[in-house]
Amino acid sequence: MQSLRSPKKTPHKPTESTWYNYNAGYTEGFVEDVLKNLNLPSGATVLDPWNGTGTTTSVAFRNDFEVHGYDINPATILIAKARLLGSNVVESLKSLTDDLVEKVSKGTNVKGNNKTEFDALDLWFLPDAVTLIRGLEREVYSLFIDKKCYTPLFHSSSLNHVSSLAALFYVALFRTVRDFVEPEFRSQPMWIKQATSDEKKLKPSKREVLVKFRTNLIALSDYIKAKNIQDGIHDPPKNLNVASAEHLPLGCNTVDAVITSPPYCTRIDYAIATLPELAVLGFKDKESLRGLRDKITGTPTILKETRAIREEWGNECVRFLKTVESHKTRAAKHYYFKFFHQYFASLHKSLTEIDRILKPRAKCVIVVQDSYFKNVHNDLPLITSEMAENIGWELVNKVPFSVKHNFAFSNRHSKRYREASMATEAVLIFEK
Repeated sequence: MQSLRSPKKTPHKPTESTWYNYNAGYTEGFVEDVLKNLNLPSGATVLDPWNGTGTTTSVAFRNDFEVHGYDINPATILIAKARLLGSNVVESLKSLTDDLVEKVSKGTNVKGNNKTEFDALDLWFLPDAVTLIRGLEREVYSLFIDKKCYTPLFHSSSLNHVSSLAALFYVALFRTVRDFVEPEFRSQPMWIKQATSDEKKLKPSKREVLVKFRTNLIALSDYIKAKNIQDGIHDPPKNLNVASAEHLPLGCNTVDAVITSPPYCTRIDYAIATLPELAVLGFKDKESLRGLRDKITGTPTILKETRAIREEWGNECVRFLKTVESHKTRAAKHYYFKFFHQYFASLHKSLTEIDRILKPRAKCVIVVQDSYFKNVHNDLPLITSEMAENIGWELVNKVPFSVKHNFAFSNRHSKRYREASMATEAVLIFEK
């Protein structure tokens, strides 16, 4: 096998962050290396069942593969869709933006919106600003999706009706809202707080919002133009959509290769990490947000009573879970054991689903990172390998990378239990 570049993004390096500053995921260069090593025929089907912001699908698409990407988070699906927009569309963006900004400048009343109802943007903005931003979102929806009937995209069961062009304008709005929210309300790289009082809420002017919106569209256009995807499409293949890795909308034995990275087993709340984006998409209440959080692999929310440990998860997984369950730390048995149990249950179910859709002898490339519970090593690469081997896969290669910067050690209390702050991110290459 030829060498692989590290999948880990370098902090503060303006690579994919030029497109969208999403901390999870891996680099485009890593996916390019993997595709070269897999040596797939042109037109082969490449899947990412935890697609995130679409690094796998965008790189595979540029290399003439048929792409399938699924994620339970509608915000990241839109970001992934927008990345497929071709550079031949860039020239028309200025006139479209001018038209949109002019409409919003003339009036921002949101038709049919009752301000006594909850709007997710209320979490950070005062009513006038909420009306302005929601009006901009409604204009984007009306111009690119449906002029007659508005349905918040958060509550759409499918995003097939959203073109990559429409997705681009939503991504510009995502970035605009985040530009206002992040400086005031980001407490950690993956955690967005809410305003605790009206005094702390934001009230940007109409001009500030529209200038930022236009600036973000220009930045996104420059990124697409630099990637030089000439054969752009307004409607990407209907293979990028909302779906769980546990239930993929694909037939058996239909995929040639999988390149993916499941959420890490470190209690990162990936829904809260994209809370500004989900607010733009209009979740109705905190219960609907909780519903999304509960569906994400690795969610820190506890779903239901934990069932028995399953032997097919492998010896290392069983050992780790039993150690956590018997750990003397408060809440080890009542919270942490349940969290890890549901994570491994979801991971195993997802791997079994991936096995169903992979063709015989197809490759599955998975990036995972180890971590710790207190002083107990959570060897996720080994656990994943044992799960896969019990399904019937063969581990053909393992490429480890040392990671200096990781979320697990952002907790200042971690040194109570261990001195080491390094983690290992492993690229696991399996054959079905």
